Amino acid sequence: MKIKRKDGTIAEVDDGYILRDGETLSVGLMLMDARRGMVHDGHGNVAGMRPGFLFYDNEQDDLAREDAYRQYATDISERWRGRQKAGNGSNQTPPEPQTFANPEAARAAAYAEYNRTIQERWRR
Repeated sequence: MKIKRKDGTIAEVDDGYILRDGETLSVGLMLMDARRGMVHDGHGNVAGMRPGFLFYDNEQDDLAREDAYRQYATDISERWRGRQKAGNGSNQTPPEPQTFANPEAARAAAYAEYNRTIQERWRR
């Protein structure tokens, strides 16, 4: 095993060596993609150990990604209308604000909403 000491020197040590403060150990790591046929070099050749760009081909993933992006763009463009997306995927408009003929009832409703907001603030 080779280690790099704090002063920058490289030393050869045994396998049971414990690193001291400031020493580093570099370990090589080689990874390979399990779905090798989908990754290619852009010309259709199988991706190998050569430098350069790699491309990933999977039509289903591409279609799902485009569909998700389209849905996201639609949701963003509809936000100005005040519509919020419900859990089942349909758009629903927020409830109309309540109007009270009695000012005390309006004040009590506003204070109750304030209390709910303060109690739930920690979840945000």
